[in-house]
Amino acid sequence: MLQAYEFEKELGIEFFASHSYPLLGVIKQSAEDFIVEEILRDGTILDVNGNFKFRLPNKGKYLYVAIKKRNITTSDVMIALMQKFKLKFSDIGVYGIKDRRAIAVQCFTLKNVVEKDVKDLKLRKVEPLACSLGYGPARLGQHLGNNFKVVIRNVPLQKDKVVEVLEEFKKVSFIPNYFGYQRFGMPRPVTHKIGESIIKGDYEKAINYLVGFIDPLEPEDHIFARKIFMDTNDPAETLKYLPESLLYERMVLEYLLHHPKDYSGAISKLPAGALRLFIEAYSSYLFNRFLSSRLRAKLLSLEEGDLVSPLDYGLPVFYAFRVGTDIDKQRARELVEKNKLALVLPVMGYRAKLSGGVMGDMEREELVKDGIRPSDFKLWLGDKFVGLKGSYRRLDLKLLDELKYDLLEDQITGSYILSVKFALYRGSYATTYLREIMKQPFAGSYFGKSFRGS
Repeated sequence: MLQAYEFEKELGIEFFASHSYPLLGVIKQSAEDFIVEEILRDGTILDVNGNFKFRLPNKGKYLYVAIKKRNITTSDVMIALMQKFKLKFSDIGVYGIKDRRAIAVQCFTLKNVVEKDVKDLKLRKVEPLACSLGYGPARLGQHLGNNFKVVIRNVPLQKDKVVEVLEEFKKVSFIPNYFGYQRFGMPRPVTHKIGESIIKGDYEKAINYLVGFIDPLEPEDHIFARKIFMDTNDPAETLKYLPESLLYERMVLEYLLHHPKDYSGAISKLPAGALRLFIEAYSSYLFNRFLSSRLRAKLLSLEEGDLVSPLDYGLPVFYAFRVGTDIDKQRARELVEKNKLALVLPVMGYRAKLSGGVMGDMEREELVKDGIRPSDFKLWLGDKFVGLKGSYRRLDLKLLDELKYDLLEDQITGSYILSVKFALYRGSYATTYLREIMKQPFAGSYFGKSFRGS
């Protein structure tokens, strides 16, 4: 397998599975270049143009709303809906978290909200497309997957070469199901570092990462404020220059302003959801390292001691069987071939089962490197429980719909514009799939930047 780039190795991503020639190019130069359409379990695609209908009874106290958002996070949409309809956080349901730098259509549920009020909704960057009543709320992970329509610009290859690369890539049978760049806060990949520091109880280090970690792809005003913090370690001085948009950074610094050196208290001021997000990012980083260890050892087939999990709408459930102990190896192989089971690795938490055999040895080696035990994920910060139970994730990225593409020449630059369409099961990342096609050495190209400094 081909070696990944250094910025990817920092995220535990160490290999490319495909050997196709790099297409390069850049994605997300505009929101229109990256369209995400949620796919419901009944097969309904929440089409960006509104060409769909909910298959719901239109009865019940939960209003299902398909919302098209542009250049705004799912969390910001939820906050706007809470404020508009005077809802509690628990009154809003959602199936998944979608990219900010994109146009995305996703389903929200609003408890005891009237359809007419939603149709008249006037919110910036948000447009309701369809509504229907249902009996229960949307919950994370209860959809089928996502449909992607992505534009890759500035492809420098000739047309025949582009077609050759794509046709060769379509024959690739295995793509590693790495957690993608966004999971780690790219273009500022720091969330897993914050999570690791929190789990280890090094709250000062967690705050240094949160406030002071600098990435050259950040806006200049962010970089300036972070440099002040790292040079002075002075909350008051840093707050003078810290942009209002950096809410979490401001929260911890304002606490430290009145409680110097109480780093535990400062971190505990963050919302439980944000703290859990950091810890989930570290758990995802460990999964990527487990998967890279397996690829390095060239263990792509089922081995004694491996974990296999039953599938629910194509994805693993929250328990796993150990091959050779809980299930016979031959029986496990047959069920994997029939897509009844999937070969999985643990996404670490205090209840996650480690693999046995060779894979288990590699997992334990990675945990020992970091000085981490599964029980460390059972964690309280103040009165907030922010621990993770853990889960299981399949090794291979599976398509819901095969890759389709169209190619246009950019008359101004002479390069090509490639439009691709594909669908993935929930939890898999479009950038994990696209990196195998693009093989871009510059991280910014996955976030709308063609070269350093652009």
